[in-house]
Amino acid sequence: MFWINKEDEKKMALIAFLIVSFPVWGTVLMILLSFFIRSL
Repeated sequence: MFWINKEDEKKMALIAFLIVSFPVWGTVLMILLSFFIRSL
């Protein structure tokens, strides 16, 4: 087991959050774009 200080822990959590949420944001953007294109 290796020691992680609080700053590194925050960075790791942020990176993990971004990786996990990236596909969700991509899906939301695609849905919004499709609605926008349809309404034109």
